[in-house]
Parts: sequence; structure tokens; C-alpha cells
Amino acid sequence: MNENLRKVLEWVVWANLDEIANSELLLLKGHLMLEVFMDSFLSTAESDGNKNASFYRKVELISESIDGTEKGCHIVQLLSSLNKIRNKFAHEWRFSLPASGIDMWADEVLATFPVVKATKYTYRTKLVHAFAALARAVMECEKR
Repeated sequence: MNENLRKVLEWVVWANLDEIANSELLLLKGHLMLEVFMDSFLSTAESDGNKNASFYRKVELISESIDGTEKGCHIVQLLSSLNKIRNKFAHEWRFSLPASGIDMWADEVLATFPVVKATKYTYRTKLVHAFAALARAVMECEKR
């Protein structure tokens, strides 16, 4: 992928999430932004019905669609991990975002898929950059 296009993809996610101060809202919006990128990756004439699929199902479809490289497997694993965190938030009334492992998730995303760092990393900005990096990585996947 062209380096300028990579930067634009990261910026699209970063710019849409950067003003969100509440970390739990950031989790929800970041999850949603990733789903938009997943829909784009999966979109073909035959797969229009996939837009109504769950996030979990879309991760499975991506797993079936991409090459079996280490990068592809890592993307699937990171998407699955994020979805588990988001599901805990949605279904556990005593959910704690800091205790959820989201910080380690973000560290793993950024170690695997480095980004153009737009701001000093704080807890919140690290999450924003991780969502941007993973969204870009999804779009860079090679289809089988």
C-alpha cells in the first residue's frame, strides 16, 4: 500500500476518535470504526449480506478471506481480543476498562503495526493510535 494512503487511513480513524475523552466511549467508537473498515475489506457483490453479521462473524470471514501469514493471523487475533473486551463491557455491570487488558491490547497492536505517532502517548491517545493502526492493517490484508 502506498505510504501516503497508509497515513490517510490512520488519520481517518485518529481524527474521528481523538476528541473522545471518555475511555469507555472510545472503546465503543473504536470498535465501530474497525467494523466499518472490516465491512470495506469484506465488501464484494456476493458478500453484501455480511453487513448484518456480528463483529465476531466478520472476524471469522476475514480469517477465511486472508492469506495465512503471521500478519493475517495476528490481525484476526487482535480483532478477536478487542471483541472480547467490548463484549465484557456490554455484559458485565462491574466492568473496568483499565482492568480489562485494553492497555496490553493497545501495546500489542502498536508493537505489531507501528503508526505515524500524532501525539504523545497517554492512556487515551495510545488507544486511539491502536485503533488507527489495526484499521490500517485490516485494509492492507491480502485476500486469498
